[in-house]
Amino acid sequence: MSPSQLPGGQDQPYDTRQGELDYDPCAFDVGCLGVHFCKHFQHFTRIVPTFAPLMDRMTTRDISRRFTASQALEFLERFASELTQEQLEFPALPRDPSYPPYESYDRWTGLSDTFIKDWGHFREPKLTFQFRLLRRICDYEWATSWCSGLDKLLGFGRIIPF
Repeated sequence: MSPSQLPGGQDQPYDTRQGELDYDPCAFDVGCLGVHFCKHFQHFTRIVPTFAPLMDRMTTRDISRRFTASQALEFLERFASELTQEQLEFPALPRDPSYPPYESYDRWTGLSDTFIKDWGHFREPKLTFQFRLLRRICDYEWATSWCSGLDKLLGFGRIIPF
């Protein structure tokens, strides 16, 4: 059985989608949980704004900035104790299946300028042209074997963290 056939197996970050050969399995696990959270809860960021920095930091493409499991838990525990009664009693709305994937969904839309100013350093930047190009190429099975060196060949620099 492949990992994508297991429950939640499709909730994987794109850590290896640009042709990376190595990855950090612990960071990958945090990313999987972050993608799962995004899939089910990212549409609640207007109600619980702190979900935006939590989810962005759990799924960031910059693995060195990604939360560890203990950092994510600490962050979650800290902000959970600050939730208002109104936030806790908000009815659970079903997720709209038409929502874009975690990397495309803007969890920061509709949040206050003050919140964005305070927490914006956690915000994940949009995908660069280089990442989008590498992903498009690496989607082809024939390209997987040489995709990891493509950034050097095309002169993009070190856009892929090896």
